[in-house]
Amino acid sequence: MSFKNVTRVYSGRPGCMCGCQGKYYSPTDKGFNRVLNTLLKQPVIDYQKDWAETQVGNRVYVAYFN
Repeated sequence: MSFKNVTRVYSGRPGCMCGCQGKYYSPTDKGFNRVLNTLLKQPVIDYQKDWAETQVGNRVYVAYFN
């Protein structure tokens, strides 16, 4: 797994991640790097096969891998 292969990121409230409580960003979107950098700065990140996730306060940050 490499963060070079991130296809999209998500920032939003915990729970449903259909987009109703947050927003998805692709690498061409302005907020993509902000969300990815926020995730990478956290001391605890839950790494899975296809994604990585962390929670900061009342927000969840997720990176999806190719």
